Amino acid sequence: MPSNNQQPPSREQSEFVDWLQHPCTKLLQENFRERRQVFMEAWAAGKFTDTNNAATAMLNAEAIGGCKILQLVLDIEFEDLYQPKGN
Repeated sequence: MPSNNQQPPSREQSEFVDWLQHPCTKLLQENFRERRQVFMEAWAAGKFTDTNNAATAMLNAEAIGGCKILQLVLDIEFEDLYQPKGN
C-alpha cells in the first residue's frame, strides 16, 4: 500500500514492470546479453581486424555500436519510453 507521499503506480508503470518480468522479455534480455558477450569475445580474439587500418576501424566501430545498442536495450527504464515528448 502506498504511503501518503507516494502515488500508486500508473497503468503504464504497471505494464512496464509486467513486461520486464514476462518470460519472453527475460529470454530476450538473456539473448541480448549472450550476443553482447559474443561481440566482446570476438573483439578480444582479434576478429575485428583487417590489414587495412580504415577497415579495422570500421569493423571495430560496428562491434562497439552493436554492443552499445544491446546494452542500451538491456538498460531501458520506464522513463526512456514514457518521458514527455520534446525533452
